[in-house]
Amino acid sequence: MPETLAQSIDHALETLFEALDYDEGNQQARWSAEVERRLKENGLTYQAHTSEHHQNRQGQLDVVPYLMDEFTFGHLARGLSQRMRFFEALLNDLYGERNLLADGSIPPDLLFSNPEYLIAAHGLNPQTPWVSFLAHDLLRDSNGQWFVLGQSTRAPAGLGYVLERRLIMSRVMGYLLRRMSVKRLSGFFRTLRQFLRADSHDHDLSILLTPGQSVESYFEHAFLANHLDFILAEGDDLTVRNNRLMLKTLSGLRPVSGVLRRVADQDVDPLELNGLSRQGTPGLMNSVRRGGVRMGNVPGASVIDSPLWMGRFEGLCQKLLGEELLLKTLPALWLGDPDEREEFDALWPDVLVRHASAFPASESFVVRDLPDSDRDALKARIQTDALSWVAWQAIDLEVVPVAEENTRAESHAVLRMYTAQSQDLKVDVMPGGLAACNHDASWAQLRPNTPERYKDLWVMGTEPDNQLSMFAEMDAPALGPIDQSMTPSRVADAMFWLGRYVERADGLTRLVREVLAGAIDVRTERQQAALWLLSAKFETDGIDFDNAAGEIHQLMFS
Repeated sequence: MPETLAQSIDHALETLFEALDYDEGNQQARWSAEVERRLKENGLTYQAHTSEHHQNRQGQLDVVPYLMDEFTFGHLARGLSQRMRFFEALLNDLYGERNLLADGSIPPDLLFSNPEYLIAAHGLNPQTPWVSFLAHDLLRDSNGQWFVLGQSTRAPAGLGYVLERRLIMSRVMGYLLRRMSVKRLSGFFRTLRQFLRADSHDHDLSILLTPGQSVESYFEHAFLANHLDFILAEGDDLTVRNNRLMLKTLSGLRPVSGVLRRVADQDVDPLELNGLSRQGTPGLMNSVRRGGVRMGNVPGASVIDSPLWMGRFEGLCQKLLGEELLLKTLPALWLGDPDEREEFDALWPDVLVRHASAFPASESFVVRDLPDSDRDALKARIQTDALSWVAWQAIDLEVVPVAEENTRAESHAVLRMYTAQSQDLKVDVMPGGLAACNHDASWAQLRPNTPERYKDLWVMGTEPDNQLSMFAEMDAPALGPIDQSMTPSRVADAMFWLGRYVERADGLTRLVREVLAGAIDVRTERQQAALWLLSAKFETDGIDFDNAAGEIHQLMFS
C-alpha cells in the first residue's frame, strides 16, 4: 500500500510547505495567481447584481488549505450527526406539543420574541424531516477543544462556494490532494440530491428556489443548481395545483417533487406568511403540510438559528435525547435572563455582543474596542431591549498558517461544515467545507461570514478515495440536445424581450453606419437632418429599420 500522509498533520504540513517553497517560493506565488485567475474567470462572486454602494468581492482563496485528519473528522461527524437528531426532536416539540415550553425549560420570551418562530407552522407535521440540510460554524480554541458557534437552516449559504473552491484547488494542486488522500465531496452532494428526489416519479422535477438576482449569492445559487442538475426557479415560476407544487414551463405545468430552498422562511408563502413577499409561491405551505413536495428545510426550522439559544442547547439535549452534546456550544449569556444579565454586567466590557437577528453584520460588537461614548450608547440600547441580545467572552482561537505573497503568516479560522439527511434518514457529513480566516480572533467569532480570506477544508484519509464523481451519474448526458420545453416560462419571456432589444440595437447600429459612411463628404445641413431623422426614428416604437436606412441614405447622398 502506498505511503499516506493522513497519520500526521505535521507531516502533511511539511509536505505541503515543501511544495509551496519549491523554486525559492515562486511556486506559492504561481499557485496563488492561478487560483485568483480561475476565481475571476468563473465569475463566482458575491454582490454581482447589487447596488454600486456595495463593493464586489471575490473572497480570496488561500492556497494553504485547512488540514484535518480522519480521527478529528470522525469526532466532529459524530457530534454534528447528534445535533441533527437533537434539532429534529426540538423542532417537533416547538411546533407540536410544546412540552419544553410547558415545563419551563424554554422561557416564553425566548421563543415568542424570535421573529423566525412561525405560528403558521405550528401543527404542520411535515412528511419529511424538519431539517434535512444544515450548515454548522465550528471553532477550536488554543487547547484543541471544539465548540459550535452556530448553525444555519435559513437557506444555508456557501455550499456552491465549497464545490467551486474544491474544483479550483483540484485543478491547481491536484497531485497534492491525491498524495494526501483527501476525501472527495461527491458523496455528500449525491446524498443531498437523492434525498430531494426520493419520492419523485419519472417526470417530476427538482428545483433550487432562489430569491432572484437581488441577493448577493445569486451566482452561487445558479452554480449549485447546475451541478446538482436542478432547475433554478423563482417564486413566480411556481404555482400550486391540488396541493402539488408545479413549475410553469413552455410545455405547461410540470410537477415538482423536491425543493432545495434558498428563500427565507417567512417569504416562501405570501398567503400564509409574509404577505408582502414577492419571493415565494401562494399555497406552498399547504403543499408541504399535505406532503405534496419534499423541501429542505421545512419553513419554520430557522427558529433554531438564533444566537439566543447558544447557552441552552446542552440542557435541552439532555432532556430530549437523554444524551450530553458531544460538541459543546460556545458558552453564551442571554441578556433577557436576570441571572445571566448580572453575569454580563460583571464581565463588561470584556465581552462580545451580538443582536439576535445578526442581520446586518454591524449588529455585532467587540465592546472593548468601542469608544467610551459608544459603549454607553450600546449598554443603554441593551437595557431597553435585553431580550434580543446575547454576549460571551472571546476565546483564544487556534492559529493556522496562511499564504502572504512569497511568505506565510498566521491567522484564526472558523469552519463551516455541512450535514444532510440520506434517504434512510441517516446523517451524512460532508468531508470538507470552508475555513473563514481573520487575523483578529474576536472578529473571527463575531462575523464568520465576512472573513479576510477562505481556506478549503481537506479531510485526509488513510487510503485513496475512489468515489466516482457525482456528475458521472447524472440522469442526462453532459453533452447533448437541451430539452427546451423544460425552460421556465418567465425565462422564455425574458429571452423574448432580450431578443427584441438586440434587434433594435442591431437596427440602430446600421443607421449609424449610414450616417458615418457619408459624414466626410456630406454638407453640414444634410448631416444634421440625417441625425435628426435618426433620432426621431429611434424614439418611435415599431421603427422599420430597413426603410429608415433607405430614407437616411437618400437624404445624405441625393
